[in-house]
Amino acid sequence: MSPFFLFFAFVAGLLLGAGLSYFRAQRTLSAERAARLLAEARVEEESRRAALIAETKAAATARAEEEGRRALEEERRRTALLLEAKEAERARAEEAARRALEAERQRSREADEEKAAARREREEALAAQVSALRKEFEGIALRLVHDESAALRAQHRETLDALLSPLKADLKGFNENYLKGNATMEEGMRRFFSETEQIRSTAENLASALLSQNKSQGNWGEAILENLLEASGLTKGIHYQTQLSVNASDEGNRLVPDVVVNLSDGNRLIIDAKVSVSAYTRYCNAASPEARRAALKEHLASVRAHVRELASKAYHSQVSGSLDYVLMFIPNEGAYLAAVEECPTLLTEAYGQKVILVSASSLLMTLKLVHALWQNQQLSRESRNIYDSATKIYNKMCNFCENFAKIQTQIDSLQKTYAEAQGQLVAGRGNVIRQLEEWRRKGVSVGKSLPEKLVAAADESHERTSEAPAEAADAPETDPETANG
Repeated sequence: MSPFFLFFAFVAGLLLGAGLSYFRAQRTLSAERAARLLAEARVEEESRRAALIAETKAAATARAEEEGRRALEEERRRTALLLEAKEAERARAEEAARRALEAERQRSREADEEKAAARREREEALAAQVSALRKEFEGIALRLVHDESAALRAQHRETLDALLSPLKADLKGFNENYLKGNATMEEGMRRFFSETEQIRSTAENLASALLSQNKSQGNWGEAILENLLEASGLTKGIHYQTQLSVNASDEGNRLVPDVVVNLSDGNRLIIDAKVSVSAYTRYCNAASPEARRAALKEHLASVRAHVRELASKAYHSQVSGSLDYVLMFIPNEGAYLAAVEECPTLLTEAYGQKVILVSASSLLMTLKLVHALWQNQQLSRESRNIYDSATKIYNKMCNFCENFAKIQTQIDSLQKTYAEAQGQLVAGRGNVIRQLEEWRRKGVSVGKSLPEKLVAAADESHERTSEAPAEAADAPETDPETANG
């Protein structure tokens, strides 16, 4: 081989080695560049994903905020509608309460009229029953006069008197109680009107004393309340108690309600007098409209304060048998009307706190209703007593009628026996009286004579029998009952 060829082969080998090395280096660089580019692509993809996730979260947050805002607006709208509905419901409740009060008053009047009519019907029915019983007893007595002796008639008369005495006493007591109740009611109304007139005439003199001291105001309200209770016909100690002291369950303090009214069904009604006259007096004497409005607002605030004070005492949970509400009595009718006119919802607000505001007129009507319920209970008790007495009299009359029927049976049996004995004495031919009389006529010595009626009857029967056909003489002896008939 030539040296040139060797050199060429050497250079070619070098070039080939260098090319292979360069190719390998380039391939390595391409792989690294590809890995770097892949890593950059992965980083960029992660960045895009992170940005997309952030955008998604931002969009979700925005949607949540939008939904929250819409929900808040919807809640506000529903709250507004609910407030409107409650306001409408409260207005309907006030109207329903007013209508219910009017209906209750109408029902009370109708019930009083129905009770009066029922009372008159019961009295007429009782009078008719007594009249019928008296007529029936008189008829029985008349029959007994013809059938019994004087001693038996006297005994029956005593029995009838004993039977009728309880009924007469019950009817007399019922009539006296009824008349007494009506007289008491009329007298109570007259006394109430008279006392109301006296209160009106002395109101101005009391105003200065009432405005100066709260204790005087309270005593004045309690005095008016006491007068209304007496005018309604209720009796102290029986139908109501004043200043009844009770222990509070939570703090041990003593509560003293002004009046506790006992209802006929066993429940209790609490009445507490609250006087608010200072601000009302300034309202009446105010010279300007601004002063009148300010005084009226002060008067309304005073009434509401009394309502809150009375509600906080919770008499209904402290006094056993008490109703769930308390009557707050405002003695001054003008003060009551001014507060109600200034705030038409005042009655509803107080009722929501279990307090019912009443004036003198409405309280008197309530107390009159309580008194009427007591009277109705008394009348019902007396009616039951009369019914029980009538039941006893009826049972005794049944026993008497059974004995009377036995007497009639015994009288019939006695009459039958008498007829048989009479037939044996005076009936038929050869009867005993006829034969005895024949012995006397033949000369038998006797100290006494037979009764002329029996002798005449025996002769008459003997003559009738003698005039009968001969075959009748051979017939069996005539039955005494047929002969007597």
